[in-house]
Amino acid sequence: GVFMSNKIAKLEVEEYDICMAKYSRAKRIEKQEVGILETLLNAHPLLTQLTKGDDDFPLIDGYVHLLKEQDEVDGNMLKVQVKPLKTNKGGTLSATCSTDLLSHAHGSSIPVLLIAVNPDEQIAYWMYLAPEAVKTQYEAQIAAGKKTITFRLNKNNVIKKGTDKYIAAWKRICVHHRNTSNDRLAVRYKKRIKKNLITANEDTL
Repeated sequence: GVFMSNKIAKLEVEEYDICMAKYSRAKRIEKQEVGILETLLNAHPLLTQLTKGDDDFPLIDGYVHLLKEQDEVDGNMLKVQVKPLKTNKGGTLSATCSTDLLSHAHGSSIPVLLIAVNPDEQIAYWMYLAPEAVKTQYEAQIAAGKKTITFRLNKNNVIKKGTDKYIAAWKRICVHHRNTSNDRLAVRYKKRIKKNLITANEDTL
């Protein structure tokens, strides 16, 4: 009996070790990917800066701050989840994330980006998880009982040395996200602006 229970205990320890090895390997790879993204983004120190997310919140790996020339935060900030980049047979690119990230992106007051990194080529591709788009995707995944979702990535949405096109795109996303935020305050704010615009226009008529 004792021998048997020792054997089971040993198996459990081995299984735990394998699990932990897998987990720490995944963590190590993720750390490497986040590190590469940090290097790429911080190559434009006056424009973008990546700060690490907190471990208490596993969905978000970091925050991208879009900076002004004066090196100050412009109030433009995006959340980032970093995933490995998959190259498919036909040459298309994709990345897989948890459906929980979609739910988070839908309710977030800050835009959420999924960023897939290829460490060997020091290149990354990004995708904006727009609240209006992810709601239906999230509902479909939940209905199908799926915990993950794979997205096809647009090759034009690239982050690499020598390009900073993504910065202007991210700024536009921040503005769009603020304007379409499902935040009640934003709705009230928009109404007020609209009213002011209408009355201002009437004054000039």
